[in-house]
Formats: sequence, C-alpha cells, structure tokens
Amino acid sequence: MPLILIGPYTQLTPPVQRGFSAPYCRRQTGRWSPTTGWTFDQDFNSIGPSALANMQALANQYAAAGIEYELTLQDGRVTMRTLDTTGNVTIDIWEIAVSQISASRFKNQFNSVMFNLSVGDVGLFLAGVENNTAWASVGPTLADQTDIALLEREYKDFLAGHDSFFYDEYTLRHTTNASNRGYYNVADFNVNKIYTQSQFYSEISNSGYWIFPAPNEIIGALNSIFSGLATAPSNFLQGALKGGSSRVTAANNRVNIVTEYKLFNWSTDEYAYAT
Repeated sequence: MPLILIGPYTQLTPPVQRGFSAPYCRRQTGRWSPTTGWTFDQDFNSIGPSALANMQALANQYAAAGIEYELTLQDGRVTMRTLDTTGNVTIDIWEIAVSQISASRFKNQFNSVMFNLSVGDVGLFLAGVENNTAWASVGPTLADQTDIALLEREYKDFLAGHDSFFYDEYTLRHTTNASNRGYYNVADFNVNKIYTQSQFYSEISNSGYWIFPAPNEIIGALNSIFSGLATAPSNFLQGALKGGSSRVTAANNRVNIVTEYKLFNWSTDEYAYAT
C-alpha cells in the first residue's frame, strides 16, 4: 500500500515574460456617438528595467494633448490605457430664442400716431403727463392735430400708467460642441453688423461655415418671424444683427461655441451693413 503524502504536488515558479521595453500598442478601439463624437482608446504594454520610464514619457505626451490615461505596474509589467475623447466630430444646435422686451410707446413702430410725433410734441406730451394736466389743456398745444382723437386716447393711457408696450425679440442662436483640435464650425466675421434677409439666409445655410447648416424647418420659422415685423421705416433695415461668438470649454475637453443673430428693424445710422 503506497504512502499518501500530504502537501502540494505542484511548485509555482515565476513565469518567463517577454516583451519590449518601449511601449507597444496591443489594441486600439474607435467608437462614434451622435452626442460626443469620436472616442478612441488604446492599450499599451512594456516590460524591462526602463519600461516604466518609457511608458511615463508616452503618457506625458497624451496628457499634454488633453487625453485621459491610466498607468498600471503589475508583476513587473507596465500597462497603459488611453481614452481620447477630444474627437473630430462637431454637434450643431440651431435654436430660435425669444426675449420679451419692454419699451416706450413712443418707440412702437406699429403705433404710427406715437412713433411719428415730432420732438416738440413728445416734450409737450410728457410734460403734461408728468404734471397730470388735463388733455383739454394739452391737446390744443400739439403741432400735429391730424389724429387728435387717437392722441387723446394715448395721452389718457399714459396718465393711467400704461406708458410702455411689450414685444418679442427673436434671436437665432447656433451652438456647436466642437473638438479642441481646430478652429472651425464658426463664422467669426461681420460682428455687430446688419445682414439683409438674403445675406442672413445665405450665411446660415452655408455648409462651408457649419458642419450641419440651419435646417429648412428653422428657415421656414424665420420667414414667418420676418413677415410679422413692422415695415422698416426710413433709415432702418429689416434684417439680422450678428453678435460675437462666445466660447467655453465643455465635457470631454471639447469647446462650446455660441453665435447669435437678432432679428429686428435695425437703424442704419447705428450699425454698418454686413459685407
């Protein structure tokens, strides 16, 4: 009867490891998402006396490019995984924003009776309101007696505290979530200048400026907005006033760029034409 020995039957020994002391890329994976664009991840490994120093030097290059990495030293082997989320794909958002503005009734372009009052009549009108003077004492002093009945109604509204009106100011806002690798998908020119409607539509539809130009639904809505504006008086242009493009860093080290166009009747004495 053989003797049964109690104990390990196999002795574990360190395995022989072979590899390069310089980082070697073992795997690379690319992923695309409609919200974050392209992301790439890579796996590197190396082994040997200088492996850690070599891998750290490579890691520093990824860090300088704004790319995330994870460095691991285990069982004499150095591994690194990178996650590149800087991407090259941009995301375009076209938005029609609405702001409600309060302004003096003298500036209401739909109210021609008030809008066209002479400077002298405006002074008499406001002085009477401030002193709570009866219309019978103010009306005959006005130079414009053409629409005196309408002016009387306006005057009594002022006395009742209704001295302003509200209107909606529409803004077309383009926001892009872009890669930090380059300067593109933005039209940074003609800032604080007025675009005619044709110039405006030409720019927002130009695929040379935007990866995804303004869609037809947005352009159709803009047509309706322009048609709802009052007819532009002399020295005014019905169009879009372009603002500068703001920039702020966003998730994954990308950049949000915002450009706005305000739709209104703009004074050609105050703003230059876009070229």
